[in-house]
Amino acid sequence: MVSEFGSWGGPGSIQVFIWKIPWRRELFDLEKVLEMQILELITSASIKGDSTDQWCWVGENTNAYTFQSTYWALKELPVGLQNKCF
Repeated sequence: MVSEFGSWGGPGSIQVFIWKIPWRRELFDLEKVLEMQILELITSASIKGDSTDQWCWVGENTNAYTFQSTYWALKELPVGLQNKCF
C-alpha cells in the first residue's frame, strides 16, 4: 500500500505526501542515483490524503480481475513487449 512508503507532513497547513521508502539494505551509489530517479517520478503523482488505498483492475469492465482479461490485455501489447511479458 502507498501508505506504507511515506507519510503526510509539510510546513503549516500545507500537507504533502513525503516518500520514505524502507529499503531492505543500504543502497550502492548507482542505486542511489536510480532511487533519485524513481522519487522524481513518483513525486509527480497526485496522492489524495482523504481516500484509502485500494487495488483496481482496469482490464475488465467490471473491475474484477480474471486471467482471461489479463491475457487479452497482454495480447494487445506491441509484439516486442509481448515477448517480454510471456
